[in-house]
Amino acid sequence: MKKTILTSSLISLILLLFACGQKTPKNDLIGVWELDKKDNGIKSDLMIMPIDKSENLEAQREPEIVLKFNENSILDFKQGPQSFRAKYSREKENLLLGTTEYKIIKLDSDSLIIIEKNQLLPTTFYYFKSDRNFEISKD
Repeated sequence: MKKTILTSSLISLILLLFACGQKTPKNDLIGVWELDKKDNGIKSDLMIMPIDKSENLEAQREPEIVLKFNENSILDFKQGPQSFRAKYSREKENLLLGTTEYKIIKLDSDSLIIIEKNQLLPTTFYYFKSDRNFEISKD
């Protein structure tokens, strides 16, 4: 009986020491991420050309998207000249940005790949880590 109590006490002590030694999981999302590309899975050979050939093709590109994940669960979002703030939350591979749900496909020190959930044709977003900074406009 004493041997069983001693063994279980020793196991409990080891488990307690092991649990105390665990570090809080690092939030790899914290920081600035710039959109590299997005893919909705549709392959198209059709290129739509502007009617007015003098239009600048560069101006027709989609606005850049930059995400800044803050430690207080606030996301600063910039798309072209517009910027806004929203809440974000993460649970394992599930990521909620404002009211839109994503699944994290890959997250490491320099790349973030997420796919939009609940879409007929889900879009995959490819981000890279950036040193860039931006401010949310006060307008």
